Amino acid sequence: MEARLSAARAFLADELNAVWELAVAGSEVPDTVKGRLRLACAFASAEATEVTQKAFALGGGTSVFESSALQRCLRDAHAANQHTIVSRRLLETYSMVRFGLGPDTARF
Repeated sequence: MEARLSAARAFLADELNAVWELAVAGSEVPDTVKGRLRLACAFASAEATEVTQKAFALGGGTSVFESSALQRCLRDAHAANQHTIVSRRLLETYSMVRFGLGPDTARF
């Protein structure tokens, strides 16, 4: 699971860096680069959700209780995964966190 998360994180970081370099240079971001970024986002989200699902299953029957952090992680991972492809706001929030600005959670 660590390898899966690390691979997904590395792929996402590489694609974000590629877009960032183009943005800093003032260049247009080609559709192929945008497509790879969306792919990296989808892959990272899917892998994180799958890893969370495995951890939830390994937690056994206690995972379903409200007192279990695993049930919250499972719900959060699934909610984030469903929003990854359709939400530009998710990328904005991720970018704000990466730059140490804190997320804009006014809508939450």
